[in-house]
Amino acid sequence: MLILPFFSMHLHKRVKRWYLKCVLSFRKRAKVCFIAIPKFKSTILRKDRDVAIYDEVALLLHINSLLADAGISIITESNESDIVYDEIQIGGPVTNKFTNRYFKRYLKEITWIVTGAHYERYLADANLNGLDYSFIEKARNKEEGFRFGAKFFSYVPNQKGLAILIKIVDKSGASPRTIHLLFGAGANGTMGAVSFFVNHYADIYKKMGSQPYIGVFAVNGSGAQIEEIEWLDCCDYFR
Repeated sequence: MLILPFFSMHLHKRVKRWYLKCVLSFRKRAKVCFIAIPKFKSTILRKDRDVAIYDEVALLLHINSLLADAGISIITESNESDIVYDEIQIGGPVTNKFTNRYFKRYLKEITWIVTGAHYERYLADANLNGLDYSFIEKARNKEEGFRFGAKFFSYVPNQKGLAILIKIVDKSGASPRTIHLLFGAGANGTMGAVSFFVNHYADIYKKMGSQPYIGVFAVNGSGAQIEEIEWLDCCDYFR
């Protein structure tokens, strides 16, 4: 009597893993994924240390758990000049140095619009030195958000955030790599992006297949989705 329920559960797990591997589009036989979150310098007990924000560490652990179920392990350190793994980057181009690099290398016509005061805070933070901020534009009014081409998605600090999911397939090298960027406007936006990916990867695959994609949706102050995800024509925003 227990055989059919066990078989059904086993089949369900296999189907979930299949969807996950399809939407990840990692190279065949890939067993390792490089994941990074923003790191910051801080003095703790009189010693300079690399630290991470707790919420972002928790997001990394969610992704790690998801990949482990598909037999994929993660690394969190890599030779920055020669990354040979498929990647998942958590955190946006303002703070994650890898996401920042990929914005310049692969993306175009995407602008982060912030107030002058907001922008000055970025410039004043020593942890952010060396990042390329050519994608940032100062707001002409007080309205902040991301602009994709002519389409604007508004952001209200500590209230309405934006979750953004971008899948990049780099075929320029001898072996193609897939890079997933999960971030948002506000920490709540990044939380929403990771949560959507973890819980809806099958839906992503059913909608987008194995192709690159860009998806955007609004979240509330806690990172919960409050609007339907909008899939953009990524051809307009990939170099």
